Amino acid sequence: MSAEDKRKTLLAIFHETKDVFVLKDVEKIGAKRGVVLQSIKDVLQTLVDDDLVHMEKIGSSNYFWSFPSEAAVKLQVEITKLETQLEERSQEAKSLGAQLESKKVGNTDTVQEERSCLVRRLAELDEKLAASSAELRQYAASDPERYEALKQATPVAIDSANRWIDNLHALHDWLRKKFQGMDTQVTNLDNWPEMAQVSTGVTTSSFAGSGPAADQDDRTIAGLHIPGSSTLYTLLSLLQLVAGIAALIAPYRLTDIFFKHHIIAPDLLYEELWRLLAGVLFAGAATAYALKVTSDRQLLAEPLTQRLQLGFVWFALVALVLHLVYLLFIKTLTWWGLLLGAAVVAPTLLLPVVHLSLSGGFGLAATIHGFRTGLGNLVHPRSFSVAGFLYTLLTVAFTVVGFLIVILPKRTLDWTYGYHAGKNPSFLWQWVGAAFFFLFSAITYTLTERSVVGRLHTTVPKVLNVGLLVASLFFILDFGTLIFNSPIAGRWLLPVLFGHWVLVLLASILGLSASPPATAYEYEPLLGEGQV
Repeated sequence: MSAEDKRKTLLAIFHETKDVFVLKDVEKIGAKRGVVLQSIKDVLQTLVDDDLVHMEKIGSSNYFWSFPSEAAVKLQVEITKLETQLEERSQEAKSLGAQLESKKVGNTDTVQEERSCLVRRLAELDEKLAASSAELRQYAASDPERYEALKQATPVAIDSANRWIDNLHALHDWLRKKFQGMDTQVTNLDNWPEMAQVSTGVTTSSFAGSGPAADQDDRTIAGLHIPGSSTLYTLLSLLQLVAGIAALIAPYRLTDIFFKHHIIAPDLLYEELWRLLAGVLFAGAATAYALKVTSDRQLLAEPLTQRLQLGFVWFALVALVLHLVYLLFIKTLTWWGLLLGAAVVAPTLLLPVVHLSLSGGFGLAATIHGFRTGLGNLVHPRSFSVAGFLYTLLTVAFTVVGFLIVILPKRTLDWTYGYHAGKNPSFLWQWVGAAFFFLFSAITYTLTERSVVGRLHTTVPKVLNVGLLVASLFFILDFGTLIFNSPIAGRWLLPVLFGHWVLVLLASILGLSASPPATAYEYEPLLGEGQV
């Protein structure tokens, strides 16, 4: 029986009996007519609220009544009221219709004529505008504002061009001193078309005949520009940053989401590993921002950029393989864990892969070459500096430690924390190990190369050093707490990792405090380039 049927049944009891009842009587009669006993009180209350049944409290009892004549009177009053409103609205509609007809009479021709005049006027103004625009374009070459802007930009462009010519000659002299006995090969560099064009310097007369086409390609530093790459790397940096914050503030919630076998009591190991992963993601955010800077400067085809992209690619690829292995074979990862992990890992993998494919820098050979060159620089450095030596040493250490963590997760957890707590922490630990092996080694090797050429003071190395600095604080906090609050017997890897990250902190501070060499020229953008 529906609610409306219940209302009609109870109301019919009052109208048929024309009597006064208490609640118990209504419940008894209503139950006999098929109304559920427990709902009678609520249905009766709705009738009282709608003023269909009257209620009066007399003494300790509530009395209910409703007479059919009273309902008929109410209906009649309502009908009369609605009929009156209908008549008023009808009269109003007739009045408005009459006013509308009176307004239409005599105005149609006037409105049409006024509209035609406005259309003709609009056409005349459009013709005048087109003629004025054509005439203005004829005199655009003699625009005083454009001429003044070119006049102001010319000295800046000449100064910047001559500065880079000086840099090329300084490089030429350095090559002669560094590679003695190879003067012929170094001298042959002058035969390059680019060198021949700038070998005599730039003067004011060189710009006398420059036109709009002269400043289009001169702003390209390395020549490869991929539309939208700067925005995509900015979004990737924000994604890594948000993921790192989530790992930092909600480690146990992420543990419940990622893994099938939940722990009864929170294990501190999960919090520590998520904190380390947060440090990795913050370093990844800094690396993505560094790639954004290289994209702004059109350096996507440079070895520096490709090296960082390869670090991202192999780190993300190993992380993605770990997700699939722990989901399909080890069966401890949940589908939600795979989706959340892929939301961070997949963009980290796909974006650099696409750009490496377009720039021709994708491949394992570049990673192997970078590792060999790092070892060679450690044994026979081309130039020595404390920061450069630390970066080279850290590149080798990151590679070795990361490899051990990836292939021996439980054993290295025992050597670090004293226990491994099953397969779930091994997944997080291997994720961190993949960052050691690929991401951090790519960062430190890039900084090694920048240190050798005296460019640690530039923007990209500064951003990378900020990422290392932030990550080192997370790892030093985690490992330092273990060292100073518990014995390290049997955990020989713990002091090694702690010392390693102390060196990372020291190297990043040295890198951030680096200043330009006294003989170095810093590039200043042209007037039209903006600040990058």
